[in-house]
Amino acid sequence: MKVLITGATGLVGRRVYKMAHKRDFDVITYGRSRPLSSIGGSHCYHINELKSDVDLIIHCASATPFNTPLDMCMSLNEEIDMELVNIIGKTKPAVVAYLSTMAVYGDIRSELVDERYVPLNTNIYGASKLKGEILLQKICKTSSVGLTILRLPGVVDKDMHNIFFKRCYDSLYSGHVIRVRSRDAGFNNAILADDVFKTVMQIVRDGNGGIINLHSADTLTIGEFLELFAKLIGRTINVVCDESCSPSFTIANSSYELDTSSCLSDIISTYHTRLNCD
Repeated sequence: MKVLITGATGLVGRRVYKMAHKRDFDVITYGRSRPLSSIGGSHCYHINELKSDVDLIIHCASATPFNTPLDMCMSLNEEIDMELVNIIGKTKPAVVAYLSTMAVYGDIRSELVDERYVPLNTNIYGASKLKGEILLQKICKTSSVGLTILRLPGVVDKDMHNIFFKRCYDSLYSGHVIRVRSRDAGFNNAILADDVFKTVMQIVRDGNGGIINLHSADTLTIGEFLELFAKLIGRTINVVCDESCSPSFTIANSSYELDTSSCLSDIISTYHTRLNCD
């Protein structure tokens, strides 16, 4: 299979790049920067360098609040997504996997969120990715290209951003207090970066598409999650309930069942190992 990966220098793109090579795929990376750990395949800096059709595009490139000022996310993501449209026209893929974000839902006021949840008060970043989703739906329908939109929760890997999962890990290690809205709320808002690639492969295998919310394989209460976290890394937990904290919610899909996501214990253990051994 010939796979084109955009954003292969980013948190998710790096792991997707490595896992695609483990499958012995013919990998092409695309973007302004070549992957730091080049393990094979070819790289294109400009669309004119793309010489052949591909089977699959995994679009990891994105401007996020972690790598871009928030007020610039809209214009940069519009530019990135229009470049993707041109790449689709040039390479004629059978399938495009467009990585989006749970931020498209904005202000979540429900204990359960599936792909039918209506966005509310979405910030500039979430709005930019929602606009990209709509653009890609139109282009792929017109071009008869299969499209899957993956809305990502907190993505866990060695160099991950300062999300809830990382803050919990850092607080446990340092002995600081962890503040949460409620210990009894559900939590499955975490995946390994590896799970993104596994999910794309499941979609290609099953021939499914549409919008899919990614989440961990299991759901625990916040209290259970933190107790498991503390146990697996050998630390003592110190939790305080605080009404000023953002409420937790559980992620779901109404019509698609994931069988590729890692469970929370494996996510914690993998992160702990990579942080200390990679």
